[in-house]
Amino acid sequence: MVTIAVIDDGISDIYFKEKCVLRIAADADGKISADRRESRLPTHGTLCAGIIRHYMPDCRLISIQVLNDQTRSGTLTQLLAALDWCAKHKIRLCNLSLGTSSLWDYFPMKKTVRRMVGRGQILVAAMGNDGQMLMPADLRGVISVKEDLTLCGNMIRHSTGRFREPDFYASSSHTLELNDGNTYTLKDGNSYAAAVVTAAAARIMAEYPQAGRDRVIALMKRDCSQRHFFIN
Repeated sequence: MVTIAVIDDGISDIYFKEKCVLRIAADADGKISADRRESRLPTHGTLCAGIIRHYMPDCRLISIQVLNDQTRSGTLTQLLAALDWCAKHKIRLCNLSLGTSSLWDYFPMKKTVRRMVGRGQILVAAMGNDGQMLMPADLRGVISVKEDLTLCGNMIRHSTGRFREPDFYASSSHTLELNDGNTYTLKDGNSYAAAVVTAAAARIMAEYPQAGRDRVIALMKRDCSQRHFFIN
């Protein structure tokens, strides 16, 4: 079973029948500890996890909280600590709906991402909703994602490779029925599209467990070319 780290503002287990295998948080000093919070409202990370589970139910999720669930802000130290933890524990697939646009953060981000990509780890990251550069999505080796409002459900397509295009486009409109009995309709945002691509990568990894990073991406592009979407 594929394990996916969701690096966001935390996943609330109360919204799912299947709990996260681990819930941790990175504090302002970069220290990793257990995350025992339970939000009474679905956090952004919870909704992204819901999309991943909706299209790839047979997976294990690790929640890594780096953003404050109220302000939706965090620090470079927290993000790097989360990525370093994933590198250390050999988490093959990471989902990120966040990033930094500060040029001061370029070199430390590049160093961490290069190390993870070199080890065959797959990072799926949402590009900036406003079109500005966002790291890690805009760093080499990261699978970058933007929404395409013409797509729906778990449909994805790969780009033509033009400048500032993402690696993949995906649907950002989804309807989720969570464990609290409520139905959530999500619309717009590269974050929700990135979750779809993460689910697609996980499906390929489950089907081809020996496939390395480059092979997984090639298979995703092949499937896009053949049918534009992954069938549940």
